Amino acid sequence: MISHNRAKKKMEKLRSRKAILVSQYASAACHTQFICKGHPIHTRFKPESSFP
Repeated sequence: MISHNRAKKKMEKLRSRKAILVSQYASAACHTQFICKGHPIHTRFKPESSFP
């Protein structure tokens, strides 16, 4: 049984080891998003290329 206070608390940062590793080691060309219960937790956009 989950405590009501814990259930109401929103996740604000990455907690799982796999999500942390993916966010650290994914290619810079990748656009990554982590979503928990419909709320974005972490987003990394593909950087804009400075080359024409």
